[in-house]
Amino acid sequence: MSSNSVKTDWILGINVAGHGASLCLLHKGTICFFLKEERVSGVKRDFTMPMVSLTEVKKYTKHLDWVVFSNTDIPDQEICRVSLRKHKISVSNYFDDNPFGCDFIDEKDIYAAKAAGEDPLPLVIRNKLSTHHINHAASGYYLSPFDEATCVVMDGWGHVGDLVPLMQDDFYDGQDLEFGHRLYEHVTVFSKIRDDDNWDNQWKLLYKEVATDAFRASEYEDILHSWSDVEDAIIDLYKTRLDFTNLRLASSISAGVMYESITGYLGYRVENVGKTMGMAPYGKEDDNLPPFHVGSYYDSNANLFHPSLLLNDIPYPQLREYRDDFDKRVNLAYAVQKALEKKVIFVIEKAMKLNDCKNIVLGGGIFHNIMVNGMLVEKYPDYNFFADPLCDDSGHSYGISKLLYDELTGEHIKDNYDNVYFGPHYKVEKLENRIRKQIKKLTQ
Repeated sequence: MSSNSVKTDWILGINVAGHGASLCLLHKGTICFFLKEERVSGVKRDFTMPMVSLTEVKKYTKHLDWVVFSNTDIPDQEICRVSLRKHKISVSNYFDDNPFGCDFIDEKDIYAAKAAGEDPLPLVIRNKLSTHHINHAASGYYLSPFDEATCVVMDGWGHVGDLVPLMQDDFYDGQDLEFGHRLYEHVTVFSKIRDDDNWDNQWKLLYKEVATDAFRASEYEDILHSWSDVEDAIIDLYKTRLDFTNLRLASSISAGVMYESITGYLGYRVENVGKTMGMAPYGKEDDNLPPFHVGSYYDSNANLFHPSLLLNDIPYPQLREYRDDFDKRVNLAYAVQKALEKKVIFVIEKAMKLNDCKNIVLGGGIFHNIMVNGMLVEKYPDYNFFADPLCDDSGHSYGISKLLYDELTGEHIKDNYDNVYFGPHYKVEKLENRIRKQIKKLTQ
């Protein structure tokens, strides 16, 4: 659906998420301003409403045709509205991709809006755009040099929403889980083609890996269900709401969550996974470690973790030796890195089979792992890879703004790849000299 009568000159995207708040301003479909709040607040992974960044908007325009929210709750949205009024910035339309805690909007809601004389356009758009992963995919795609691509998104969580309200009322026999009744999308694969005449034809959903922590929660609350009950309910949910059944039901302990858990076990903050990745090249195969298998079944690696997601060293007491000894710590990092790479290879090769396209866009937090990205380039030389530089949730403000513009206008505008700043460039020789000087200084 597109509506050329709806003004789209200025679109402001706002994202608030646990991995970083951000703001993106589009002018006639082209990015003119993007900023992560942490860059100006000085708070690492700042996920509060980007108030400091918001003050920059008035330098570009005093009127916004659309403000679109991603991963943003109602109180934060109201804070934004107040701030925009304070800065005397007028707004014609607001759009929220996820106001109800879930990403599925029934057709009856659209009909109800029409019957009430309300504009149904935001609901119609939300049915198309409101998945966490399509924001990731769009962020990478619109920055990439490709017109057509397979977009692979892999997250640690990829949170969708509450599980119980989306299912039958009697699924839990009238009992609501008090802990963790959530649904996750760990992996999604899209086909993206350029079709300026048909927006619906541009994005096609090819594959998803979905998980729930219902079993993990049931260990706390003594509410037990067979896996087939949960599996049937989730497949029915996607079939009826999205007309999509190409699902793989997986463990809530995804490859990304496993990586974070082991990072915590090594003594770091769980989000400091870069430290674990940096240790991995110093490690080697260690037969004393249990297998870190991330397979296709919900319990494939569950024995390695407590229900609290912490690494479980009770059945594997030898793991306790890996906290202090450097040689053992790097072996643990090596093991989880190899497990992650194995999972990524499985997903990438599945995407290759599902879509005959040599261009692959990598999005989602997993692809912050540069060792994984380098491995893919080396392993598949016949394919062209592009890793989203905004692959954490901060890229959502950009991704959803571009999606909204395309949906409203029917136009397809790629940002100028050459003008996107991806960070400073360094010559290898200079880096080597700096490293040698630092080593000499530390060893004197």
